[in-house]
Amino acid sequence: MLPGEVEPGEEVVEEGPVAPVSGGPPEATDPDLERELNRAAAYYLTQGARAFRETRYGDAAHFYAKAVEFSPDTAILYLVLSDALFATGDYRYAAYALRQALSRAPSLASNVIDKRDFYADPADFERQLATLERFVEDHVLDMDARLVLAANYLFGGQPEAALELLQDPFSEELRGSDEGSVLHEVSWRIVTGVTDEVDAPVESEAVLDVVGD
Repeated sequence: MLPGEVEPGEEVVEEGPVAPVSGGPPEATDPDLERELNRAAAYYLTQGARAFRETRYGDAAHFYAKAVEFSPDTAILYLVLSDALFATGDYRYAAYALRQALSRAPSLASNVIDKRDFYADPADFERQLATLERFVEDHVLDMDARLVLAANYLFGGQPEAALELLQDPFSEELRGSDEGSVLHEVSWRIVTGVTDEVDAPVESEAVLDVVGD
């Protein structure tokens, strides 16, 4: 599911109306409208986090995509959207969302987290990761899947596995991309013990709190 998709009969924000504009929400050209858009994004973020914890990963992806629609410049929203898409097995769009996140805020890769904490049952993450590992083994030239696997190794507390994957000869193309380079550098720093970290964006802290609650 791409950011901005709308399904018939979807739930609307109760806090107040947002003027409909064909092709997506209106631009935040004044403070009142900006607050409306921020409330809408926060609402869908909360709904997505709830759905994710309830193992409704497809619903989580839908809600996170709606949050992105109302706040398209917020990098962390693309990251949680990528997580939900990974959980559904949609590696192509998970990679798309991950690229959007890292292009807006490369320092998100430096966040020290363990994705297992976001799951009601951490075994779900292990199963999803194993499914992706098998997919990459069968599709060695799929750079989207490789990117998503490297990120999930890194955010799943396995920087050594992320570094090994990114240094694999089949990952040369990925390693040369902006997003692959970011993941490679962060993984290398963690594995080698280099602690010259880049401060994570302030926006990430509050959003990660919502996702992890």
